[in-house]
Amino acid sequence: MAGLDGSRDASGHLVGNRNVADVVEQTPLAEQSNRRNEFDTDSVNLQINGWLKSLGLDFNPFFALNAAVDPHLSEYLIGNDVFKAIWGNWNSFVFEPAGGGKTALRVQTAQACWETQDINRPFPIPYNPPFLKWETIKPSLDDHLAEIAIAAAEQLFLGLSHRPHWFLEMNRTAQERIGELLARILSVDWLAYHLDELAETNPLQALKLELDPTFNAPDPPGSAALDQFCTSLRSTLEGSIPASGQPELLWASLAELLVQQLKFPAIYLLLDGLDTTYETASDPHTAIAALTPLFALIPTWSTQLKIFVKGFLPAETKAEFHRQAAIFAIHPRIASINWDQGKLAELVRRRAFVASKGQFNSLDAIVTPDLRDFETLLVEEIVALRPREILTLINEIFAAHTRNNGQTGKIDETDWQEGLLVYKRDAFALS
Repeated sequence: MAGLDGSRDASGHLVGNRNVADVVEQTPLAEQSNRRNEFDTDSVNLQINGWLKSLGLDFNPFFALNAAVDPHLSEYLIGNDVFKAIWGNWNSFVFEPAGGGKTALRVQTAQACWETQDINRPFPIPYNPPFLKWETIKPSLDDHLAEIAIAAAEQLFLGLSHRPHWFLEMNRTAQERIGELLARILSVDWLAYHLDELAETNPLQALKLELDPTFNAPDPPGSAALDQFCTSLRSTLEGSIPASGQPELLWASLAELLVQQLKFPAIYLLLDGLDTTYETASDPHTAIAALTPLFALIPTWSTQLKIFVKGFLPAETKAEFHRQAAIFAIHPRIASINWDQGKLAELVRRRAFVASKGQFNSLDAIVTPDLRDFETLLVEEIVALRPREILTLINEIFAAHTRNNGQTGKIDETDWQEGLLVYKRDAFALS
């Protein structure tokens, strides 16, 4: 089997790879791009899914390069020692490049909060600052607190929908307090719409996809308990409850409700998404400046209110973060995710296992014999040891196979070489 091996610099970028350069030069870039664009359509993605189904995979577990939109992510998380640095009543920050597994770690942290049927774990609030909604990269404190309150209220609604006994076992006064706060933050109309939605088929799945595709609370309730929850919560909304325009007050009230009344032992604010907006992804000073309105609150949150920030930030922001953290007397635990070839191979095998419902635990099941030990081939060719790199390569190989063979057959040498070529060509273009 002919490889496309090349040396890499200290950052993991390819250098001096004559084989790849020669092949790219032989095929005009316009021709390659046109061929690839024929694949980049929803209809052909459906064709890929159909092909994978014929091979025993229910879905493409490598398709979502953005972990935040992968509804199956919680099913194929793999162990990582860095979780020990994240989990606990302290402020902690993880710094990784884009595609390095930050969002998966954030999802793992949230999932650990929802593992039990009791209110004995911290309450997680996934928070991606919505720069596009604000139309600014210089949000005020009120901007942040308003969105954190919304994120917390949506997560509470999701949690109560999956754990309705929490709400049903409260006295009427506590139920009304929850209904009032949710209505002031999310609006009565919002709640009424989603309560109606919960009466439909597969309501919890639809709610998850809309509010947080990565949310995962095991052992969902039966329909009777869910119906009773909807009826009880709806009854708290009979009066007119206007939305409030006081972000600081609403956030403080909701935080107090979660810790003092509902008795969650702590609140974890899971800060993510700074590398999904160009301005904050390209400039670490801009990214950290966007967070500084929150920095002044972090010491008080952690020492007095049991609110702890778990930040999942771009690696490029680390130095600037430390400078600002020193100014605001923030002393967090710092961690990084250490990927190696073995862990990335395990990531691929775990996804194959989940998507095939346990039929196989390696992509060897869908490749020809000359490509056996396929995970090793993949991890040896990616330009950096990051999950997004191996997902990108696999998708290019899937695309090549679909172009070459439609929905039939297994991945062969031609598919492998063509997918690898496109992947490395793009890596050269980005380096």
